[in-house]
Amino acid sequence: MKFNLFVFVHPFDSKDVNLNILMQKYPEQTIFQEIRESKMTLVNYKGDEKMKKDLFFVLIPIVFSFLACQNRNDDSKVVVCVPVYGQSLALGEETQRITNLDSLNELYDYRIVGENLKNEFGYYDCSPVKRKIKRVLKLTKRDFEVSVYGMAEALVNELGKDTMVCVFAGGQGATPINGISKGTAPYVRFLNDIKNAKEKADEKGMKFYVPAICWMQGESDMYDYTNVDYKQRLNQFSYDINKDIKAITHQKQDIKIVSYQTNMLALCNEFCQNEYSLYETSIPQAQMELVRDNSFFVAGTPTYFLCFARERMHINAISQKRVGYYNAESVISIIRNQKHRGLYPKKIISEGTEVKVVLDVPCPPLVIDTIEVHYCPEKSGHNES
Repeated sequence: MKFNLFVFVHPFDSKDVNLNILMQKYPEQTIFQEIRESKMTLVNYKGDEKMKKDLFFVLIPIVFSFLACQNRNDDSKVVVCVPVYGQSLALGEETQRITNLDSLNELYDYRIVGENLKNEFGYYDCSPVKRKIKRVLKLTKRDFEVSVYGMAEALVNELGKDTMVCVFAGGQGATPINGISKGTAPYVRFLNDIKNAKEKADEKGMKFYVPAICWMQGESDMYDYTNVDYKQRLNQFSYDINKDIKAITHQKQDIKIVSYQTNMLALCNEFCQNEYSLYETSIPQAQMELVRDNSFFVAGTPTYFLCFARERMHINAISQKRVGYYNAESVISIIRNQKHRGLYPKKIISEGTEVKVVLDVPCPPLVIDTIEVHYCPEKSGHNES
């Protein structure tokens, strides 16, 4: 006896739908009704009665196992939200995503979520509607590797199983600090994403707070807006974002700014190693001084040792991962209320022809990195000995 077996196919994709995705999308009590009423494309597949019985015994345990896994993160009681904000590096532009998001979900028991508190990542656009459409259609445009993926992996390994880690990216590419500060469209979108995540957590009866945001911005101010007092602007941003996020989350804890250090040599064509008054140095200098002197700021990582993607501005996917891992160390120290300001010079002493730099070393001893930062005697004019 012959019969017709129907396999579901996504209307925008010719590939078979993964049962895991299907079971997550439809609640147990309505899944079969929704499937019957859906407008998904049906593929006619012929088989015999024996195949039908075999398939039944194969599918039943799969169905129930996926139904059991449908709400894996329901045991979570706390949402720790740590987004990244800035310009194009924050959004991961010019990188090809290397994180397998399906594996990310399964490996960490669905405890890593985006701004909707769902396991949806990677599609950034100005409009939430456009973002949703891109996710549904699985469009690859603006689907980049973002530092918060790596950071989330490190955080979820350190935090308990009752904790869900919420990560997403905000900001706008090729934009100076004035263009993403309080009152601008990117700033409003960023707060709306945090507000949306908080509301979703409230609906689930979960606690929600933002211990920190990761800052990746400074390139545009370094080269195009050299008359801006960057340090004052970034300091004001930390005050504004603290006030506005606390109004959403009602948390008492301050929101720390985990700042990377902008690479001053990214597009500096006229750099001279003996010239110390270049404006390009003012941005990374301001970031370092804020980490040193302002309790709202915590060091993430410098970027001079990272690898670039095509041009000397955007870092590649592996480097995005590394930024995320470094930022995770800082975020964990914030959550555990540990002091962690990073490596920075406390004092510089000039004695004749010698310059002594006294460094604050959080994890002594200090080791000179000769692997990631190669010594080039032919360029410096000094011998390696």
